[in-house]
Amino acid sequence: LAAVALDGQALKRVAPEHRADREIVLAAVKSNWGAWRHASADIQSDRDIMLELIRQCPFNFERVGSELRRDRGFVLEAVKTNPDLLCDGYQNEEDFIAELEEFLGDQSHLNPQKREENRESYRCRLGPDRAADESDVGDDECGDCDSRFWHSLKRDPAFMLEVVRGRGADLRRAEGGLRGCRELVLEAVRQDGAALQFAARELRCDPELQPDRVRQNRLAG
Repeated sequence: LAAVALDGQALKRVAPEHRADREIVLAAVKSNWGAWRHASADIQSDRDIMLELIRQCPFNFERVGSELRRDRGFVLEAVKTNPDLLCDGYQNEEDFIAELEEFLGDQSHLNPQKREENRESYRCRLGPDRAADESDVGDDECGDCDSRFWHSLKRDPAFMLEVVRGRGADLRRAEGGLRGCRELVLEAVRQDGAALQFAARELRCDPELQPDRVRQNRLAG
């Protein structure tokens, strides 16, 4: 345990039974997430181990199994662990895909189906922002189950409230009219005054939601 805690890659040199030990693997992954590759297949999909991978790099979400990818509690915890899971620091989906493929070291450019999966990951998690007052796509337009799941989360007031408490700018991800929800916008502005720009048009000029007023009320409260 001490050895892998100091050097996660030491996991590849330990006995097979230790590579299936959750405590040892988690310690190794905390030291170096790349050690995950040397863990037993049975332990690689462990919830806490996957969260640790995501904490270190949001691209590791692509390694999560389908069951956890559609687990609301896990996804919320993953977003809290690393808000960059919803970050769109890419000019377009091609930039995202290129960086993702380089990170994963896969050959998606040789596999059209895999590349389309990567595109879908971008579209449903990070996709292009919609105008605050624009109608969202219907369920029949969402594509596969992953996409429908993400759209349902971004329309879930309780889920998005937890998200903006971690990073206000992720208000831009809210769908289904939630950017017109005063409570959600207020929470986002409390975390980041600049988040007001992502609110519905009718709320952007609300005196009580202006960053200076929100800050004053918080200090007074």
